Amino acid sequence: MVHLFNLAEAHECYATPAKVLSTEANAEEGFNIHAGVEEHSEVLFLHPELVSPGYKTAPSFTAAKFEDLYKFAVADGWPGYFGAPRHATSELGKQVMEACSQKLDAIVLRVLDGANPYALAHFYDQLDPRDAYIDKLERAHDREIEAKQQLWLKAKGLD
Repeated sequence: MVHLFNLAEAHECYATPAKVLSTEANAEEGFNIHAGVEEHSEVLFLHPELVSPGYKTAPSFTAAKFEDLYKFAVADGWPGYFGAPRHATSELGKQVMEACSQKLDAIVLRVLDGANPYALAHFYDQLDPRDAYIDKLERAHDREIEAKQQLWLKAKGLD
């Protein structure tokens, strides 16, 4: 089994928004890791009913670096996203999803043709150490939740 999204080149497809947004929209989106233009666009394309119409008027949280993101995230009233989701569109989501699909198809075909996936660059090896630390905490939190869910299922005889 190959974890495709742990391969660094799989993440190249996420450069699509920067290539198609205006200079102004790119500047407003800034440095983003969560729920900005790209992710809102993907959900608008896949399941638009899941996106609150409020995204169209949502204020921007523009960051230039990781430190800015942390400042936003710990501030009272932070709504849980970064960037400028108001620039999101279903069409952009379609472009991102198609670019990712093509990139992943190419990687899979190379691996099926014999390329060693362990020899390819891995995304988590290239993370900013602070982001890797947060990811580690998130995975630990997920394991705690899973353990609680398993106990609940067992108590209900559903395991």
